[in-house]
Amino acid sequence: MSNVQELASMIDHTILHPQLTDKDLEIGCQVAAKYNVASVCVKPFAVDQAKNYWQEQPLK
Repeated sequence: MSNVQELASMIDHTILHPQLTDKDLEIGCQVAAKYNVASVCVKPFAVDQAKNYWQEQPLK
C-alpha cells in the first residue's frame, strides 16, 4: 500500500453502534467520505439519513 487513501478505499466502514445518534451517523458518514472508503454499512432504518449525509459531502 502506497498511502492511506489507497488502503481506505479497500475498507468497509460500519456505523452500527446500538446507541447510535443522528450526530454519530453524520460524523461516521463524514469520515467515510473523507477517506473515500469502499462502502458504508448502517442499520436499515438509517439508510435514507446516511444517503442524505453522503450526498451533502463535496466531491473529491
